[in-house]
Amino acid sequence: MSKPEWQPRCEALAAELRAACAAACAPDEVRAEDRTGTMLAEEEDPYVAPFYPIGQIYHFRIRVRRTHLLFGRRWLPVRYWSTLVRFGMEEMFDAPWWAKDKGLWCVVHGAGLDGRVRAIMARFAFAHGLRLDFAGTAKDP
Repeated sequence: MSKPEWQPRCEALAAELRAACAAACAPDEVRAEDRTGTMLAEEEDPYVAPFYPIGQIYHFRIRVRRTHLLFGRRWLPVRYWSTLVRFGMEEMFDAPWWAKDKGLWCVVHGAGLDGRVRAIMARFAFAHGLRLDFAGTAKDP
């Protein structure tokens, strides 16, 4: 099993997107969440051991902390994390073509961030030769 080669690149992309979102939401607290998981082999595949790690599934979220006033009262603030941007990709350890074939996906939930995020994602995809599936402003899950 080889070492994941896309992990540091995706983390650098998350840091760049976090900085762009922090500039747009200046007074708010912005963070990048890494929800990377391991891709496991299928149990029915006769060529690999069942549930053997065969790759990585990268999933990152850029979130902002918001405050909602409960019942409109100033003394009842409720703080929660709202998703601004989600992006991710897949990598298989023994198939270097997999990441370029599947590509990179991105969904923007924050209003007014479409242009900034699209430019950063397009530059990253072009620099690494990836296909980009970009969904514009979407409803927050």
